[in-house]
Amino acid sequence: MIRVLLADDHPLILRGVRELLAAEPDLEVVGAETDPGEVATAVASLRPDILIQDLTMAGRLSGLEVIRTVRERYPATRIVVLSMHSTLASIHEAMGLGASGYVSKLEDMQQLIDAVRSVHAGERHFGSPCTREQVEAFARESGHGRVAARSGLTRRELEVLSMVAHGHTSGEIAEVLQIGRRTVETHRASMASKLGVRNQVELVRYAIDRGLVSPN
Repeated sequence: MIRVLLADDHPLILRGVRELLAAEPDLEVVGAETDPGEVATAVASLRPDILIQDLTMAGRLSGLEVIRTVRERYPATRIVVLSMHSTLASIHEAMGLGASGYVSKLEDMQQLIDAVRSVHAGERHFGSPCTREQVEAFARESGHGRVAARSGLTRRELEVLSMVAHGHTSGEIAEVLQIGRRTVETHRASMASKLGVRNQVELVRYAIDRGLVSPN
């Protein structure tokens, strides 16, 4: 049996994925977490073969930080991302931190089952719309952190931009990233200046049009 731990803060998603995997004779859901701060503890306790991790869970840690922590502390647990994000940048960043599979929530969920089995077998799995070749080409082009450099934005500014694009307030961003609200506002002003935009709507549109963040 392939032991799977789920991490997502949407009850309907958790229920649907649990039922989907339970119908497969070789897959067993051993637990589910809705708080990203508790995922590493659950991995330590349950020792799953696969962690299915959302990227945008509400809490003090981001999904990317969870991926980094789990891979560093529990390398035997492989990670499959299940997310609304589907840009090459988000896929590349998750893979760079240690994820082995990536599936969009907008895809046929058979992709998730295939990803779990492939990753458990030691392979990497990319769901559509991005092919393995596209992700690898993006990795070669962007190199070590040059995703931010291409836009002139720092990595922290890209994190703030992603959260702005998904409707988070400056206060919420400050809490999640554990920085001051004034610092968030400084990042927003810096991004607007670098990108030559006049307001938040133009800032978000610029980011989506250039694939820096997902519109989902």
